Amino acid sequence: MSTRMCFLSSALVSTWTGVILVAIVLAGGLLVAHCRAVAGEAAKTAGEKPAGAAADGTKAEKVVAEARVPAGSAAIRGAWRAVRMEQTEQESSASVVGHLTLLFDDKRFVMRLGQQLIAEAPYTVDAGQNPPTIKLTYQGQATHGIWARKGDRLTLCLADVDQPRPKKFVVGPDGGRLVLVLQLSEQGEIIPLLVMDEDGKNFRTLVALPEYTAIGSSAWSPDGKRIAFDAWRTVFGEGFEHIHEFVADADGTGVRDLGEGRIPSWSPDGKRLTLSWYRNKAGVWIVKADGTGAELVDQAGFGSYWCPTGNRIAYAAQGSSGANLFVRDLDKAEVGRPLLTRAYRQVYWGMTWSPDGEWIAFKGDTAGGKSELAAVHVDGEAKGFKVLLPRAMPESGNRFSSHIAWGGDGKRILVGLCPPTSQRGHKLYFLDFAQKEPPQLVPGPYPDGYITGVSMSRDGKKILAGFSPSGDPTRPRPAAKKPVATRVSR
Repeated sequence: MSTRMCFLSSALVSTWTGVILVAIVLAGGLLVAHCRAVAGEAAKTAGEKPAGAAADGTKAEKVVAEARVPAGSAAIRGAWRAVRMEQTEQESSASVVGHLTLLFDDKRFVMRLGQQLIAEAPYTVDAGQNPPTIKLTYQGQATHGIWARKGDRLTLCLADVDQPRPKKFVVGPDGGRLVLVLQLSEQGEIIPLLVMDEDGKNFRTLVALPEYTAIGSSAWSPDGKRIAFDAWRTVFGEGFEHIHEFVADADGTGVRDLGEGRIPSWSPDGKRLTLSWYRNKAGVWIVKADGTGAELVDQAGFGSYWCPTGNRIAYAAQGSSGANLFVRDLDKAEVGRPLLTRAYRQVYWGMTWSPDGEWIAFKGDTAGGKSELAAVHVDGEAKGFKVLLPRAMPESGNRFSSHIAWGGDGKRILVGLCPPTSQRGHKLYFLDFAQKEPPQLVPGPYPDGYITGVSMSRDGKKILAGFSPSGDPTRPRPAAKKPVATRVSR
């Protein structure tokens, strides 16, 4: 028996030291759950009731239809909490192992005890085997085993790599040295950042961070070589005030955490970002592309977006007669200039500039409580204003996203909305800015969820999109004050 497996005997005690030892042991062998797809079939094939199932056969409290369980590595992507563990003749209670959380993306896992990092390492799975198999390598030591998922419960059976791979989900003959039962966390579904071509082809995951279970507000850099986005850890109960901003290469590699901040938007030269903060740094700010050198633009603003053709920033704030959309020219000593004369109860973040810098499209709630997607000229409503939704698709009602994208030749605006035949969930549509053609669906294997952010590359050929599987994440955020004149040092 390997040293790390021997630890289990002394680890399974109701002390914090014991829990930590369990976590360390698991880090060397339990990090296997990267296949939550064929789970139910695996348990049936093995001919065993999944370890950890209640003696009376009761099911997990939260069960998702098996048809909605994805296949392959995506089957276990998300955040899982340990509910039961067995080793040799011993069994640990939920009070002992329940402090453990395992988070899986498509290639690696993270293990935490509470919020303390215990292990982080890669893993591989083979969902084509029966039952599906998994192999983990941590600090040079390998562990292999089998897994099974049914609904929101995942069962793992693991053994040292120098021992036969388990055949059944039991401890002992034909089984392994360790059986672990995991429950999908209530906030455990990872929201990946997806990328696709403008016609919906090549639809795939670009970034999935195991700890940061919610990703949104994506943005392409002007040269198309980098992306920016924000993310937060819903699995640890974090909300909008804990959001971090990230920058990565366009292929999803080289992810860099720039610290707190949300809704990043690139400057035309790609050297800076504008973003918003909560808490002590509320308002609209500018930072360098590495997250340093913060400069305040407007303490009352929120949800800022840089004009693609000049040194101007658009954002939402509270005006003298309600919510409004403001533009500030950073080359002039001026406060933000309001664009709207009509009354809006709420102007949402997620707005977008036209490629020529002449128009801004946004979602707003009217004084009467109706939502509309509109576009206003950069010189103000008197110069140009048009309502695009729900006019273009009246049957969709108010069910469209606040996240909007504009790219390519500027003739089309990209937005997520609920099609008339759907009761929930967004799909991406192109709206004709000239309002001559009906909305055009962007085909794709959409997840069942709501848009958390969308962006188009400057040439209009690539789309970034984030989806929330649990509900519409858009929440109004009232701006507190009128715009404040603030010097921006450059």
